Amino acid sequence: MIVMGSVITFDIGNTRTKFAVFSADGSLIDSGADCEIADILNRQTGAKVIYSTVLKEVNDHLTDKTAFSVSLCRDIQILVKNTETLGKDRLAAVMGAKFLFGSQNCLVIDAGTCITYDYLLGNGNYLGGAISMGIGMRYRALNEFTSKLPSLNKEEVEGEIDDIGGHTAEAIHSGVCIGLFDEVNARIDRFKAKYDNSIVILTGGDANFLAKHIKYEIFAEPLLVHYGLYHAIQTA
Repeated sequence: MIVMGSVITFDIGNTRTKFAVFSADGSLIDSGADCEIADILNRQTGAKVIYSTVLKEVNDHLTDKTAFSVSLCRDIQILVKNTETLGKDRLAAVMGAKFLFGSQNCLVIDAGTCITYDYLLGNGNYLGGAISMGIGMRYRALNEFTSKLPSLNKEEVEGEIDDIGGHTAEAIHSGVCIGLFDEVNARIDRFKAKYDNSIVILTGGDANFLAKHIKYEIFAEPLLVHYGLYHAIQTA
């Protein structure tokens, strides 16, 4: 049973629904994925509920709950030109960075279907960022947009990845993986050179795979979006 004053957050993607439960002071009580929303809500007693979704239709059990939006981001200044097209997951992750790291300059890297880079300054200014292809998308593109290259994935990588592939599969792994590692490290290079008192935060489904190949010290937080949703509803 969830105690009074707690907060339930839902991050609803195309294929998975993830949840987290926080106490009133922001301590994590529970979290999980592939959950039934009704089951989680049935465990609550007076909890606040906030959700973020990429789907057009809202789950029936959430119709009277708080939907995350730009209007709930009270303590950051959003400097992007068009907030209507800004991904809610990106914005929630930025809110999570603000909640966890306060006045530090943050580079938030979300390694999911896409790789997103978002820049939040210590003064609360959210500058926007960049969107790149995720690792799965890169493998898939090589297969789908050519006539002979095979379909591969990162799970097939064995041992260290060499710059020079001795056969086609090795060449693809080298091009995809090392290309991504170099991209991420170069982004961090430029960020670190420009901003002092900075931190790099890594989240997303491919975060663990990517973290092994980042040359900088980073902070890995798989629940960053949920911390952002918690922060949004508590400061609204």
